[in-house]
Amino acid sequence: MKNGSGIAARPILRFLLAGFGFVGAAWGGWMFPGFVRGSTIETVASRIIMLEPYRLEPLKTVLAFNEVVVPSGLCRPSNARAAAILQIKAAETVMETGSGEEIDHEQRELSNGLARALGCAPADPYLMLAMFWQRNVTAGFGAASLAFLNMSYKLGPNEAWVGFRRNRLAVALLPDVPPDTAEKILTEFAGLVRSHLYTETIDIYRSADTETRKKLLARLSTIDEVSRRAFMSYLRSYDLDPPDMRPPDSELRPWQRR
Repeated sequence: MKNGSGIAARPILRFLLAGFGFVGAAWGGWMFPGFVRGSTIETVASRIIMLEPYRLEPLKTVLAFNEVVVPSGLCRPSNARAAAILQIKAAETVMETGSGEEIDHEQRELSNGLARALGCAPADPYLMLAMFWQRNVTAGFGAASLAFLNMSYKLGPNEAWVGFRRNRLAVALLPDVPPDTAEKILTEFAGLVRSHLYTETIDIYRSADTETRKKLLARLSTIDEVSRRAFMSYLRSYDLDPPDMRPPDSELRPWQRR
């Protein structure tokens, strides 16, 4: 639209391109509100990612307005992902406070929304993770939902903001997944610690059972000592230090070393 206005401003081309300029103006009038609202919904989505709280009503308002002003045929992956983030947040909110009928309705809305989003952005690791979560909620854990988890790992193995959410869900299922998937989960946890996401990984560790905790700690032997020691320090500060866990030799007094 900006380029069209610049060209139309040249007197020598104004007449020749008058028709093109009109089409451009009409196209801009159709598309521009969608891009403005897209920025708005993406802003809300980014705040949700940063764990800001939102009530159900504002989420629904933004989603409804986004559907009105963004044409149904318009495919913008960033907008599709943002809408999915809001829909998941809405579904989680209803699951906490709503009735069974309200939960079922919200899950149907989410299922339809994720299908549309994936149609626009089929290679998005977050949307694959969302499908994994939604299938587990509605149908229980199984091969179908596991396929979405593995696809999320394949498409976005090193995206920290996706990885934290993915690992939180996946670690809880560690005893039940095949060895190749378990390997991805453990490697991801170690990578999050290596990225200094200590508060987030402490939350993941805290929610795990005893055997899973042992596997998570064992995998930390693959990362650098600084990151590993920092994580262990966080464990102790939260009183999560396993009683049989030996501190690193660098932290022991000479008479404590064996």
